[in-house]
Amino acid sequence: MEGDVNSNRDNFTNLLLPEVSIVIPAKNEPYLPSLISNINKVLKNAEILVQTEEGLGNAVKKGFEKARGEKIVVMDADGQHNPKYLPEIVKSLDEYEMVIASRLKDERNFFRKIISKIATWYIRKKFKLKIKDPLSGYFGVRKSLIKNLDLQTKRFKIGLEIILKAKPKIKEIPIVLEKRKMGKSKVGLREGIELWKISF
Repeated sequence: MEGDVNSNRDNFTNLLLPEVSIVIPAKNEPYLPSLISNINKVLKNAEILVQTEEGLGNAVKKGFEKARGEKIVVMDADGQHNPKYLPEIVKSLDEYEMVIASRLKDERNFFRKIISKIATWYIRKKFKLKIKDPLSGYFGVRKSLIKNLDLQTKRFKIGLEIILKAKPKIKEIPIVLEKRKMGKSKVGLREGIELWKISF
């Protein structure tokens, strides 16, 4: 009898858990309300965690700690990452440990695109990666994959750190990286330098 009670309690708890936790590092992003609204249109049972900690890596790690869903997706708050890809990312996490939204097309300005392409080429060569876009900031992971990882990245490219440390089974989904919808980019010279110094 006690076993039945515990089983029912566990089933009830599972029903209360979100299908996915969406981690959004954001500070003073005017597009955030629109983004949240669009997420809720494509996902019916999502936990949305807006993290305002200093440093993208720090913010994402705090989101990981708070996330209640077994599936976790990280995305930007400026509108570059379209929520329309979320259902496919979430579904793919049933089979894969990590799903990367790879930038098939980049609608940002010429300078940003060139810097991104060079950095991606360099990282793929340095770490001998076959992944097309290891620097994508739009990705999904299983919580069980990162549970025991000692993630150190404080600012940028925590997804790359997960790839290198966990060596997960990965699926890449081609996406269009859109232009920032509102506000100004916070990526500056300091962040660019840190990107080239990626080491763990």
